[in-house]
Amino acid sequence: MSKLAWDTIDTRVYEAGVDRGVIRSKSGLILSWNGLVAVNEKDEEGVAVNVFFDGEKVINYKSRGVYAATITGYHLPSQFDSQHRILGRAIREIQGLDEARPGFYLTSQIKREFDFSYRSMIPGEGYKIHFVWNATIQEESSGAITLDDGSSVETFTWDVTTTPMNEAQGALASSHFVVDSRKLSPILLSNFEDYFYGKPSYFPHFPSQIELAEFFTEE
Repeated sequence: MSKLAWDTIDTRVYEAGVDRGVIRSKSGLILSWNGLVAVNEKDEEGVAVNVFFDGEKVINYKSRGVYAATITGYHLPSQFDSQHRILGRAIREIQGLDEARPGFYLTSQIKREFDFSYRSMIPGEGYKIHFVWNATIQEESSGAITLDDGSSVETFTWDVTTTPMNEAQGALASSHFVVDSRKLSPILLSNFEDYFYGKPSYFPHFPSQIELAEFFTEE
């Protein structure tokens, strides 16, 4: 066994940057999500259960956590866009807003689930494409301050949680899959990105878990 080393160049791998955000509403609309600043992933803790037998602790069982994240950005796609009422309604339902009258919105309404994707960069190496299904916004926050010489554009934050799915055979229920560009052939990656992001000749397609797993299954 060789000595441990910390200074080899090929082990200096880190992720920095996020882009190519995509949202799919449950009505099937697929929208590009511009203005993403950060996606901070976290694992919501499962419930710990201690099992005792004859006064002795025999099992410390903890259920699996679920994917959750805090997303930071400048806006959601087509927010309050009166020129595209169907798109605007889909986004408002994700936020829990109801347009009772044109230009008049009710807050704290029922929030609909949505699916989303984003790409995290690995400088000098490649990137990862993240897919998240059955997400729900738990909390949305923003700030508004008066303008002055030093003011900057304010960002929104969305805390989201998910409901895991078990569509992929041979795996436990999950709501988060990752495609790593570093481990795929350029042809396969290009074909997949055309399939997902779309091309001038056909529309984008947000895959289900089964479709995603099948796309990368070796024949």
